[in-house]
Amino acid sequence: MPAPTSATKIRPASPNTWRTWRLAAALLALLLGTRLIAAFAQWPWLYWLLAWPGTVQHEASHWLVAWALQGSPSQFHVWPDWGALWRHSQGGVGGSFSLGSVQFIPNWYNSASVALAPLLLWPISLLWLSLALRAQLWGPRLLWLYLAASSISSAWPSSVDWQLAWQAPGSWPLALGLIALVSGVLWLWLRHWWQRRPPPKSLV
Repeated sequence: MPAPTSATKIRPASPNTWRTWRLAAALLALLLGTRLIAAFAQWPWLYWLLAWPGTVQHEASHWLVAWALQGSPSQFHVWPDWGALWRHSQGGVGGSFSLGSVQFIPNWYNSASVALAPLLLWPISLLWLSLALRAQLWGPRLLWLYLAASSISSAWPSSVDWQLAWQAPGSWPLALGLIALVSGVLWLWLRHWWQRRPPPKSLV
């Protein structure tokens, strides 16, 4: 009588799993490409063009949080200093130029929230990634991935933002609470959305 044998069946990866990995690879490639252009900015005009969607999101986060917390935002600029950009392009590597700016009136409770508002782009990037997963064609899929990469690469506050936040330590509790609240609400909403409307299984 032969001894009983056991066999382990290896289940192939689902199409959605492979699509997720391909999207992650595409997102990583976009991020690395943007960072390389930033590090070796021989072509600052190209870097400005690629970074522009992230610049808009970065400055919009400052503006919206300042508006919500009575910071009277103004001077919303998402265009660079053209003169500085031209000089930088003529001089090659070295120097710096501003991609955008927003002015607001800081007070004891809104300074850190407004200064650290770009951190909210991390959870917002999940929205763009979710839309990329649902896209049926690679054209729209790459567009959403590009927005996700722009959000992630622009989510870190600038040195000026950090200085402003550290100048008002009493405003940090509200800032941390706001980031946690927005992240939690967006995550719950995306989870509910995915449960009610799962992403399609077909691949292009």
